[in-house]
Amino acid sequence: MRPGRCWSSVFRALIAPSFAEIFNGNCLKNGLLPVVLPEAVVDGMFAELEANPGYNVTVDLVEQTVTAATGESIRFEVDAFRRQCLLNGWDDIALTLRHADRIRAFEEQRMSQMPWLAAVTCAGPGRAMKPARIAILPGDGIGPEVVAEAVRVLKAGAFDWLQFEFLEAPDRWGGARSERRSAAAAHAGRSAIGRCNTVGAVGRPAI
Repeated sequence: MRPGRCWSSVFRALIAPSFAEIFNGNCLKNGLLPVVLPEAVVDGMFAELEANPGYNVTVDLVEQTVTAATGESIRFEVDAFRRQCLLNGWDDIALTLRHADRIRAFEEQRMSQMPWLAAVTCAGPGRAMKPARIAILPGDGIGPEVVAEAVRVLKAGAFDWLQFEFLEAPDRWGGARSERRSAAAAHAGRSAIGRCNTVGAVGRPAI
C-alpha cells in the first residue's frame, strides 16, 4: 500500500512497532508521521482501545512524544529534516520553491551565457515573449501522475520572462502501448511532438 494524499488528508500519524523503509519515506513525503514505539507499548495501546472504546493518545511532533490518556508519555525518534518539513508543511515541491531566487538567478545567468535560448523563452526590454512549447507524454502506469506533478512544478516556478505552452500528445506514449499503436496514431503523435521545442525522454530504447 502507498500512502497518498487521501491518507494524509484523514490521518496525521501512524503508530506501529516498525515500518518498511519505502513506506516510511512515502509517509513523510505525504505529510503523514510514522511513529515507531516498542511492540509492548503498541500492544498495550490496542488492549486499552479494546477495553475502553474512545481511548485516545496525543502525538506531539514538537516534543516528539506520545501521551496516553493516563498522562504517561513516551518519546519517539524522527529524522530532524523530515520533522522540520512536517512542522512547516513542506513537500518536495515547496522545498524546491524555497530556492526560487537562486533558480531565477541561475536561469538569468544561463540566458546570458547561452543567448540562443532567448529566442524561444526569454523576453527582454522591447522584445515580445515567444512561449516554449513542451510536449507532454504521460506514458503508461504511473506516468500520468509523475508528468502531472512535473507540469505543476513548471507552472509554479515560471518566472516573468519564462512562458510555457504545454501540448499533450493525442495518445499516451508508454512503451507497451506504443508497440500496439496503429501507424496512423503514431503519425499523429509524431506530428504533435514535431511542433514542440522540447520533449521528454522515452525510456525504452526500441521506442
